[in-house]
Amino acid sequence: MNVGVIYDDKWANNIKTFLSTVINNIYNENSSLIFTINPIFSSKIPQCKNIIGSGEGAYILSQIYYSNQNKNSNIGGVETFIGPTCSSDLRIASRISKQLNLLEFNIWNEYVNEAFDNEIVQMSTESGTNIALNLYTVLTRLNWKQVALLYCSECMFKFNGNILVNEEDLTLQTIMNVLKANYIIVTECIVVKKQDMNNSIYMKKLLQELKTKTRIIVPIFGASLNNYKAYMEAAKENDMKTNKYMTIIFKFFEFPKSPEPWITTNGSINEDILKLYDRTIVLKNDYYLEEQINAFEKKYSLQVTDNSILFYLQLYETIFTFMFMITKAYAHSSNNISLFSSSEYSSYLMEYIRNNKIDGPYGPIYFDNSNQRVAPYKIEAIEYSTTVKGYNKFIDININEICISEDVDPSYSKNCPALIAYITNTDAHILEDLPQDMPSCGFDGELCDQTGTIIIIVAVIITVILVTLIFIFVRRMRTGETANMPWAIEPEDLEIFEDNSHLIGSSGGFQSNVSIHSMHQQFGSKVKMRELLRNCLVGKIKGTGTVFVEPYQLKEKMVYDKQDMQLLFTLRQTIHDNINPFIGICMDNKRNEFSFIWQCALRGNLSSMLFSQQDKIIRDVDIGKDFTGAFVRDILKALDYIHSSSLQYHGGLTPSNCWIDSHWILKIGGCCTARMLFKWKSHGILAELRKAIRNNMHTNKIEKLEFSNADGQKQDIYSFGIILYEMLFKKKVVEIDDSYGMQNNDEDFGIFNTQAEALIPLYPTIPENHDDVHPDLISLMHKCYNGNASLRPDSNMARKITDATLKMPGSLVDQMIKNLEQYTNNLENLIEERTGELEREQKRAEQILLDLIPKSVADDIKLGRKIEAKTYKYCTIMNSDIVGFTSLCSGILPMEVVNLLSGLAKNFDRIITDNKCFKIETIGDAYVVSCGLPEPSRYNNVKNIANMTLQMREFLLSYKVPHRPEKHLQCRFGFNSGPVFSGVIGLKAPRFCVFGQTASIASKMEQNGVPDHIQMTLRSYQLLEGKFPEFICVPRGGIRIEGIGTLLTYFLEGKDLSKIRTDLVPWDDTDIDN
Repeated sequence: MNVGVIYDDKWANNIKTFLSTVINNIYNENSSLIFTINPIFSSKIPQCKNIIGSGEGAYILSQIYYSNQNKNSNIGGVETFIGPTCSSDLRIASRISKQLNLLEFNIWNEYVNEAFDNEIVQMSTESGTNIALNLYTVLTRLNWKQVALLYCSECMFKFNGNILVNEEDLTLQTIMNVLKANYIIVTECIVVKKQDMNNSIYMKKLLQELKTKTRIIVPIFGASLNNYKAYMEAAKENDMKTNKYMTIIFKFFEFPKSPEPWITTNGSINEDILKLYDRTIVLKNDYYLEEQINAFEKKYSLQVTDNSILFYLQLYETIFTFMFMITKAYAHSSNNISLFSSSEYSSYLMEYIRNNKIDGPYGPIYFDNSNQRVAPYKIEAIEYSTTVKGYNKFIDININEICISEDVDPSYSKNCPALIAYITNTDAHILEDLPQDMPSCGFDGELCDQTGTIIIIVAVIITVILVTLIFIFVRRMRTGETANMPWAIEPEDLEIFEDNSHLIGSSGGFQSNVSIHSMHQQFGSKVKMRELLRNCLVGKIKGTGTVFVEPYQLKEKMVYDKQDMQLLFTLRQTIHDNINPFIGICMDNKRNEFSFIWQCALRGNLSSMLFSQQDKIIRDVDIGKDFTGAFVRDILKALDYIHSSSLQYHGGLTPSNCWIDSHWILKIGGCCTARMLFKWKSHGILAELRKAIRNNMHTNKIEKLEFSNADGQKQDIYSFGIILYEMLFKKKVVEIDDSYGMQNNDEDFGIFNTQAEALIPLYPTIPENHDDVHPDLISLMHKCYNGNASLRPDSNMARKITDATLKMPGSLVDQMIKNLEQYTNNLENLIEERTGELEREQKRAEQILLDLIPKSVADDIKLGRKIEAKTYKYCTIMNSDIVGFTSLCSGILPMEVVNLLSGLAKNFDRIITDNKCFKIETIGDAYVVSCGLPEPSRYNNVKNIANMTLQMREFLLSYKVPHRPEKHLQCRFGFNSGPVFSGVIGLKAPRFCVFGQTASIASKMEQNGVPDHIQMTLRSYQLLEGKFPEFICVPRGGIRIEGIGTLLTYFLEGKDLSKIRTDLVPWDDTDIDN
């Protein structure tokens, strides 16, 4: 290919020899190249002048074009140009290239609006576009939208005074345009002269003015960090080296590299200078390694000792890029030699380069939507700390692979961010306290309305006053200073049931035909009734209904302290399904009587249910697993609520305090009263003569009842362990006679019987024969009895264990009904059998539905929701087909065909499930499988499909056909990646279908495949190559697809686990919005 080369007089000495050697070396060293280059030079060499409209290079471009034009056929002999290198020439040359459809490469300078024009391919890694894109990526990642720019034109070595008179520097203009297009606000843009850049007084004054206008400052002073020393000293003097400001600087290409400012001649660190550069972000262009540059110089015999070596490197990369891109474009055009023999090839190649990449001689070379080369810079922070002194890398910038691809959607790629930044070191010192790009109220406080502040202050003051008044009112109410205490019950409102024989029937419920007696009757008869019922009396309150009454004899006048009032108020307000409501306290000081009153539970308590044969709830029905599971669940629910509420702990949990209401729901009673009884008894305020009162306290196993909230909760867990023991083994932990330790003159033994409590074992002995008890429940009891209370489980953990081991389908009422029906007929077994059959059929029907339709879609169908078509941006579709299946079936019996397909489907379905894929449909021997829908997957979808097809092929290699063991099955596989949309078709027999060009091409990949080979499209290959290089892929070349055209395809051969990438930052595979 003829390529015109235009350069200025700086490079006139050896450029022709250099180019000839480069072209020959590249062509000879790469056997895959089809085209070489014939460089066309002009006898005249232009000069870069600072005169508007000089345009010598542009004139030479048109001269080379027309002098080599084939006038007979009107076909240009030179359709590609490298150069010119002068900025003024590029401005004119770009318009000529656009007019004549020429392909032009810019290797050195800038031209107007280059970031948004498509006329010239930019090859420089230090173009204004690339500088701005790297800066924008860092700003966006750190959430900064406003910056100030300080720019030194003379410090950018490429120009060296070649800026046009009275015209803005083109690099700065490009940077400003790119930042503006990406919604970055440049609050200040100041051009600094080179002599002022090193003037500390000037820089100090400049930063003093900027201090009140910006927070993020980006000085661009050239390649060496020594150029920023005066700036850093001025920033320190203006107190801008704090967490309120941030400086971002650039370290451009420099050859040879100069040492860092803080590195002395003997290699040590000058800490004073390093402190100046502390908390500074550096964007480095380290694309070309020093050893690569030295090898390049030696190979081409270049005698360059300054940054001019970058010109030769980028000229070399341009030749390399052109030769490889035109070869790839030729293959992409299905080897259309007529196209590449005409003048149209330059336009075709221009479009091919857009959003594309090659592996260059020194690393990947990427081009964005405007044919601008995009090269990520290295992002580091300069830190001075105890752990880091110097550079500390904390951000990685990578190419956005979605933007750089041949088949990217043009409408998407136009605004696609070519670079993406990831924070790789979250422990970096610079990230600890990043500044905002603008103060909350603006630089001058213009964003804050002081009127609003005043209103807020006034509102806060009013709120504080109201809260104080409310607090005083509540405090007065809770401390008894108001007579309207919600838990106080007048003695006249309480009536006690007198007839003891009718209080509790054989069924455990309370009888209704009882006589009423006033609370004012002699208290001794009530104590006798209390001894009969063991735990409490039964009475009635006007407007409330039947209640339980716990009477006590007062020795002294009851006086409530602040803690008592608070606790009683909280108890009265507590409402929970598994806590027996506290009605209040009835106290008659005239008669020295005091009673706790609770809501009545009509089916008795748990102790009566477990151990009293006379009062057994259902005489011939034992307390089975269902009852145990329900009651344990209710106890733990109550404890969980108590422990998380202001009540903190129960303090007296026993089976006698576990009441069962008419709905067979267990409710815990006596909550928090034990601690108050203990205190009042210790103070000599009350006495009690009930012989069974120890049942309320013995399971706490504590020396006293006043302890911390945490200890109280652990004692509740111990009590729960005792209750669980008695429920599971239907016996008490220890049998103690009610009169044990009682003296004839002891009137107060009933509240706390110390001698009887001493017999309770700290660690109860578990019966040896407990095969019918789940091992996890045994383990739970051991944990509840642990001598170290801090190691006992909490109520939440106990609930998880019991829910897993004591599962109970349905409610307890349902189980009671089933138990009763066992004694009338055998319907229970029949119901269980039919219910099991129904559940199995439902599961079977649901499984069949899930084999046809994804679970998420099936759930919507069952709920009656409308199924809308849905688009999936990232998906891979695989089609497979058995080769020669029809001929194989023609020679065997129908039943043998069924057995063959059944064996294949069983193993194929297993492989599909193992690889997290979804079977769309099967037609005979053909399979259609997807990954990426309905569960979204951004990258792993192609990996799962690749693994699946490799396993399917491996299975077929060892699969023996039933009745034909000598026959080997061959299968064609094909898959493609891209966007699809799906939906459910039909109502009576709904089918889940996938549509779109991606699915169509996947089918074509299988139809045009090769037996025992896995064929994929270019898009799938690119995803595997970029993210999963362990997959071995070989190119098949271009194949003609009917209705589509020629596609470049690849074969998947296998996997090489040694090539799995470990350098990638882990991604969120379900995050498909970014």
